[in-house]
Amino acid sequence: TVEELKSLSLQKQINLTTEIDLKDASIVQDSNLIKRSLINLISNAIKFTDTGKVVVKAWEVDSNQIAISVMDTGIGIAAADID
Repeated sequence: TVEELKSLSLQKQINLTTEIDLKDASIVQDSNLIKRSLINLISNAIKFTDTGKVVVKAWEVDSNQIAISVMDTGIGIAAADID
């Protein structure tokens, strides 16, 4: 998914990287739902980041769960809208 969105980050000259720490990269879940969610999160991160980077991380929480985060150096959410 990150590779598919790499061209968007290159157009904006934003560094798009991954930090993957998984013993087993296979996921038993609705892969289309996960992919759509990742596309939405990563493309929004790129869209709202003018300079800097977007980092996608994935790590094992335990043997049955992984966590995925998308971090960026974009404008963020206004304090009034966080709730």
